[in-house]
Amino acid sequence: MKFGVVAQQGGTQNPTNLVYNGNFENWAAGTSTVPDGWTSGGGSFARESGTIKIGTYSCKLFTSSSTMSQRIDAEKGIAYWQGRTVTMSCWVYASAASNAKLGLYDGQTYTFSDYHTGNSTWQLLKISKTLAANATSFYAYCLTDTTGTAYFDGATCMEGSSIFSYSPKVPIDYQTGTFTPTLAFGGGSTGMTYNTQYGAYTKIGNLVHVEIIIILTAKGSSTGNAVISTLPFTTNSVGQTGAIYFEDVSYTGSVLVYLGGSATTINLVQLVEAGTSSAITHTNFANNAYINIVLSYIAA
Repeated sequence: MKFGVVAQQGGTQNPTNLVYNGNFENWAAGTSTVPDGWTSGGGSFARESGTIKIGTYSCKLFTSSSTMSQRIDAEKGIAYWQGRTVTMSCWVYASAASNAKLGLYDGQTYTFSDYHTGNSTWQLLKISKTLAANATSFYAYCLTDTTGTAYFDGATCMEGSSIFSYSPKVPIDYQTGTFTPTLAFGGGSTGMTYNTQYGAYTKIGNLVHVEIIIILTAKGSSTGNAVISTLPFTTNSVGQTGAIYFEDVSYTGSVLVYLGGSATTINLVQLVEAGTSSAITHTNFANNAYINIVLSYIAA
């Protein structure tokens, strides 16, 4: 059987659903295990295509004490959630009473929803919980207590005490990788040689965190302003600054890195107390110069 989704309970737009794959459409590990994004706490699970509420599939739990959970606090960190109220809801279909329910856990206590009444209909179960001030984790649960079969579909967990119609969690662009940074003076690098060229990045949404290490064995004969290329993602339209650590590079005052708008390069700048700045050039570098840059910037 297949039914429409619940009408939104208020407002004009659903808040962020914190549950990944709450519609149970993705089963990369196979159709007889927990769906993607969920962790088994024991029991039996299966992808179900007959008894569904939303989309193409639901998740079937069909042995006693079948439990699956999803950790919610990983993205924002548990400190954000301490003391905050959250609400979980999910459509549940069951033919046995006192069996299927939802749960929330904050590392201190479990809180459970009412059971499905067992009348062989889809019921929207819901539960709100204010996480403890000393919460150490934040998990959402779908579970059964007895041997009766239950089906779960359209799971949501949202900040606040209201429930809304199902909406999929918007995936965050999360990437990690490495790149090879290069140094140039006035756009050239004639005769320059390296001991180390290391670049690593983590991208979460449009926030990019970068670490760069460059160690020279010879600075070469090129002249002009020092510029490091090439960042893995283009900056947004606003210029940004970051910190740098040098060895065997001379400078006056303090030093920083400057990222221009819509760029993939890093400029090295020295700033004196009077507030004036000037570029660091080839004359500031020794042949064995060491550069370590750690910065975060907003990508376009």
